[in-house]
Amino acid sequence: KIAFFASLLSYVCAPLWYFSSRSMFHNMLFLSLLVIAIAALVLARNMQPRVRYLTMVGVGVLTSLSLFVRLSETIWVLFIILAVLLLLYPARKYYRLYLAVLLGLCIGFAPLMIANDATYGSPFTFSYTVAKDTVTANAGEGGASHWLSGVTKYIFPFGIHLHQSWVAARTYLIGFFPWYSIFVIFGVLTYIKRLLWGYLHRWGLISAKQESVSAAERIYLFLFCCIVAWLILYYGAYSFSEHDDPEVLLVGSSYIRYWLPLFLFGVPFWITGVYAITRKLFSRQIGTIAFYAAVALFVIASVHSVLFDKTQGLVAIQQNVEEYRQYQATLRDVVHRPAIVIAGSSDKFIYPDISVLATPDLQRTSHVVALRTLSQKYSVYYLLHPGESFETLQQQYNQFSFSLGTPLTLGSNLTVVEISTQ
Repeated sequence: KIAFFASLLSYVCAPLWYFSSRSMFHNMLFLSLLVIAIAALVLARNMQPRVRYLTMVGVGVLTSLSLFVRLSETIWVLFIILAVLLLLYPARKYYRLYLAVLLGLCIGFAPLMIANDATYGSPFTFSYTVAKDTVTANAGEGGASHWLSGVTKYIFPFGIHLHQSWVAARTYLIGFFPWYSIFVIFGVLTYIKRLLWGYLHRWGLISAKQESVSAAERIYLFLFCCIVAWLILYYGAYSFSEHDDPEVLLVGSSYIRYWLPLFLFGVPFWITGVYAITRKLFSRQIGTIAFYAAVALFVIASVHSVLFDKTQGLVAIQQNVEEYRQYQATLRDVVHRPAIVIAGSSDKFIYPDISVLATPDLQRTSHVVALRTLSQKYSVYYLLHPGESFETLQQQYNQFSFSLGTPLTLGSNLTVVEISTQ
């Protein structure tokens, strides 16, 4: 029953549903490939030897493809795959299966390592990590402590900040989705209680016996707790703001996106937590009704979060898309071609129809010279966002012999102004 309801609720679990519905978020692709790899790893136990070996190669390829998408997840993903391998297939007896998985990993990782070396200068460097010379520093340039510091930055590129990690987890896991996280925590505690109770009964410390915890449940509980601890510690240390008002919580927050594995793998514990509470508080029949009512509330809460979140719900996003289409049409009418727009973070509705330019740093001479050169060949415009003052912008550019034209309104939130040399 737990597996059945968990599989159904995973389709409507708010974070999973939300990021599956939006394009260009590769976290769901990563998670899908990983789940398929783990499923194949488990199902291979009942296969014929030859098919099992081929499946294990596929497990390695799928795992490497998932890491091709999210290389920053390497440590915990490889830990999970290795743990499941060791638990299901004793190394002494099935060592060829380990070689098959390793072969698959090499097949999938080879193009990634080549691409990383060409992009970052090291096959093991990715966008979150430091440059490779940090970890290859010799003893004369800092010794073992310097080398250890470099390795630590590879493992924890954002550092280790326990308080920040706790605040992020409390805010975006418990505070934003209390109807999910509280029951997951209760479900985990239920399993831990049953596990401890079983040990106490086995040791003769208590006489009462509760429902036992199977080996598969113990393994799942252990691996889930490891994933929770790692991802909260890893990404919780990353401090950022994705809204003008840092107090505004977003359903599309990067924290939630990075923690999607917690939501997916936590669904069985949500089922367990709700079932345990309803059975504790009510009779069997009323408890069954209460359980299905909780499932219905889960669906309703997910629908509300995904569709009707005021800031980033799918309905609000659709309205924003339509609004920016109007901005795009108006912009085409008011600019003189060929044109370049200094658009900041709003370049997506402008490019490629009109060229865009990163916001120049006027304190850098090279940027000022480049802007002057461009203004002689193109009509250069600056896109003013909400909160930006035209007068302040005018003072900044006047200092470097640029003049600003009359602001042209694109809509209720955006204004564009032409920049030219004096």
